[in-house]
Amino acid sequence: MATTDVYEYFSFPYGLINGPATFQKLMHSVLRGLTPTQCMFYFDDVIIFSKDMKQHVECLRSVFNRLEKANLCLSLDKCHFSVSECYYLGHPSPRNVKELQCFIDSCTYYCRFIKLCYHCSTTDQFTLKRHQICEDR
Repeated sequence: MATTDVYEYFSFPYGLINGPATFQKLMHSVLRGLTPTQCMFYFDDVIIFSKDMKQHVECLRSVFNRLEKANLCLSLDKCHFSVSECYYLGHPSPRNVKELQCFIDSCTYYCRFIKLCYHCSTTDQFTLKRHQICEDR
């Protein structure tokens, strides 16, 4: 006997090789036109920025409308609103050489999108090398 029920996933099932890339492409199409003037995103991390509270509310409204139109949901317990600073992508400041190396390695992806990123990267690597020399003494 055939059933007419419709079953949908709430998240990507395990084993989908192109799942992350597909979701990133979806987010890019949903938030197109808002970036980089109002928000930035990486997978499901979205940061909305503005100069004042009135502009912030307008940016929130436009992002929420686009997410709703695409049938995307937010997890309210993971959201932070109206904060002056935040950790984006879960990267706090590195506390030692190993953490700095990990952070530099994870930033290599973004170098093609950030103007003068190579300059910042070489400065960090110089600081890292100088720090390692000091530790070796």
